[in-house]
Amino acid sequence: KSIKEAALIMTKYNINVLLVIDELEKLQGYITRQVVEKAVYFGLGNIAIKAYTNIEFSTVGPDASLKEIQELIIQNKLRILPVVEEGKVVGVITRTDLLNILVGGPVIPDFLYESHHTTHFERKKNMAAMLKERLPKALINLIREFGNVADMMGYNAYLVGGLVRDLLLRRENLDVDIVIEGDGINFAYEFANHHDVKVRSHKKFGTAVLIFPDGFKVDVATARMEYYESPAAPPNVEMSSLKMDLYRRDFNINTLAIKLNKREYGTLVDYFGGQKDMREKVIRVLHNLSFVEDPTRVLRAIRFEQRFGFKIGKLTLALMRNAVAINTFRDLSGRRLFLELRLLLMEQEPLKSVERMHELDLLRVIWPEITLTADMRALLEEIRGVISWFDLLYLDEFYEPWKIYWHGLTSALDVKALQQVAERMQMEDAESRKMITQRSEVGRVLDKIFKFEGGNNYALYTLLCHYDTEILLYMMAKANNKTIKKHISNYFTKLKSTKTILRGRDLEKMGFPPGPLYRQILEALLEARLNNLVRTEEDELSFVKEKFGPFQKRKG
Repeated sequence: KSIKEAALIMTKYNINVLLVIDELEKLQGYITRQVVEKAVYFGLGNIAIKAYTNIEFSTVGPDASLKEIQELIIQNKLRILPVVEEGKVVGVITRTDLLNILVGGPVIPDFLYESHHTTHFERKKNMAAMLKERLPKALINLIREFGNVADMMGYNAYLVGGLVRDLLLRRENLDVDIVIEGDGINFAYEFANHHDVKVRSHKKFGTAVLIFPDGFKVDVATARMEYYESPAAPPNVEMSSLKMDLYRRDFNINTLAIKLNKREYGTLVDYFGGQKDMREKVIRVLHNLSFVEDPTRVLRAIRFEQRFGFKIGKLTLALMRNAVAINTFRDLSGRRLFLELRLLLMEQEPLKSVERMHELDLLRVIWPEITLTADMRALLEEIRGVISWFDLLYLDEFYEPWKIYWHGLTSALDVKALQQVAERMQMEDAESRKMITQRSEVGRVLDKIFKFEGGNNYALYTLLCHYDTEILLYMMAKANNKTIKKHISNYFTKLKSTKTILRGRDLEKMGFPPGPLYRQILEALLEARLNNLVRTEEDELSFVKEKFGPFQKRKG
């Protein structure tokens, strides 16, 4: 390998030291980033790497004690200590690894200590009791079984992601993500061999989803690392260790893991200071190019800041401003931007996030004409109030509040610009097209409601019944007229759920021939009920006989 190739590998994988081995996989030495960079600077990029390899090095075996490792690294001022077994490299220990252990960073198993009585190191943190306290018993049994299957396969299994973070923050979260040091897909299928679950795997990413009979899902991933060929590009994925898997994540608070294997069940792994950041209530990225690699992390930082009541770290905030200034979003796919924005708008208080986006000049990333004016802020606050009002109706109706906020965020755009935003965001599904179509009709519908004189509930019903709940609530928030708000409120609270008592089978019993006539009769009946002309089943029967009696079949 050449110096130039070594430089590429170091940049690609974000590492500072490379071990050098020969064709027989025997360790020859190591080379550092400083040496590689200086060699490239001097125009020596094409020289073979062996010319500048440091051939004076120490090694340890897999069974080396912590004391031996500590003495070698500290006394010899080693940056890296290869672990060699039968002449082949099986791992490495860095100065950072040792330092983290000495200051009580990532946890280590008891058996690595030479004496449990003489050590002064900070003891490891075990989350088993908190898991038992905070999670349902069925879920505890499940994650223990993950550990059992991992033990059987010789793998390490870890609980990772938001669930671990939220356990420490004492927030509810039942989204289970498992990382396997081994083959995650093989693990998933082996688990399925012993349990009633289906597996959906994605070989390219080394991931799988376990789908349980009740619909509950667990994401399983092979411990992997990511590298980016260019800013904002989708990452390339390679198998790796837990530490590298956690390093690819967005923020320190999301890098915590809990070991599930029986021997160390509940052990908390914290390589990057996630606990410290949670104590300090701060959001920090793992490295300075994080937002260049994935600009959506800018929106994610805002989302977590507002959700947890944390503050974005000083350096992280500066890096976010820089990402906006150099327009790292330029090469980001519209779909990824939309999905992250949707998550932000799904939060409990999206207005705070929108205000933060405005502060960081991020709204123009959605569309250049979008800015947080006083009118938009007032509209978003009105939307929040309308959503609270609707929730208090307890109608047991599914709807998606983020769509209402989306309409509010884009409220200043005309239909043409709105369609361009939809194209930019790759909102190409039928649901998104429906959102745009209904939004284009808001002005016309509000005008009709304003002119509605009341009394004819059926006319109001037929005007509004074809529109989704979200766009109607947006209209309610946008309307400055109390009468309009009252009519939309009346639709939700009284008219929308109105149903006739009689059904098609009742009409058949009355002697009406099946066909288009049924729809005509039931629609007339609905109009009568909405306008309070009928109230009881007897009223409906009399109404039908009076209006449609000539169409009944004569008996005999």
